[in-house]
Amino acid sequence: ISWKERLGDSARPTPWNVDEDPSATPLVFAGGPTATSNPEPFADFFDYFALGDGEDLLPEIGRCLQTCKADGLDRVETLFRLCTTVRGVYVPMFYDSPPGWGGAVYPVREGVPARVLRRVAPPDPFRQIGLVP
Repeated sequence: ISWKERLGDSARPTPWNVDEDPSATPLVFAGGPTATSNPEPFADFFDYFALGDGEDLLPEIGRCLQTCKADGLDRVETLFRLCTTVRGVYVPMFYDSPPGWGGAVYPVREGVPARVLRRVAPPDPFRQIGLVP
């Protein structure tokens, strides 16, 4: 079931299991080179994408989600805060990709970045491993 199907006609997504607490439903995300090289084919099935190197990105995502949970934000507002405070997070729900635009996206909610930048971790010589024969 995609986020569009869960959203339906309302502004709030319907959880996968309606009998459960909506705040207990997981956020589904993807990362890595395959998913983030072109996330649009997968956009209907993920709540957000972590674009770029996860070394710096994932701890920031975790801290942001902890803050959102402590503040009692709902799913949509959590995703909004995530994409506005953590550089490198793409939330497809807040963008549209019209046919004929060559895969380009534009924001449909005010406040989200017009362009999501891929995160690149600075090289650390102590974490680098050379080729092993």
